[in-house]
Amino acid sequence: IDIPRTVTHAIGSGRRAAAAIDGFLKEMERDKDGLNQTSELADYNSLNSFYYDHRSRTKAHIVTADKRISSFKEVVSSASEEEAVYEAGRCFNCGSCTECGNCYIFCPDFSIKKNPDGYGYIVDLDYCKGCGICVQECPRGAMKMEFME
Repeated sequence: IDIPRTVTHAIGSGRRAAAAIDGFLKEMERDKDGLNQTSELADYNSLNSFYYDHRSRTKAHIVTADKRISSFKEVVSSASEEEAVYEAGRCFNCGSCTECGNCYIFCPDFSIKKNPDGYGYIVDLDYCKGCGICVQECPRGAMKMEFME
């Protein structure tokens, strides 16, 4: 696994490994760059946590030591369906655009446009002055400023 962070990364790593094995068995030329591409995951410091409400984690169901001695029950039981849905709702979707529109709303230059090819937004560099407000207001850290020569 390239980046041991989430199930999604593990699935992507498995897919790339399967593609490499398939290519090897078919004696095809490997695209080394394409197999190892990983997206950068936004860390907590790049998120705008003002937009999120605090929700506590669900408590783990742990069997007490005296009951563990006399049974073969799982020490930590699985979450119920309701608990799993609640935990999934706590996800910030770090680094992923969810089309909240903050970049579009807060851009003082109107340089953020809806992507005509589908999902997300694009930056019209003819109008963008590089103030970075769109990056600061993105609650999920899906945007970043890069120096261009």
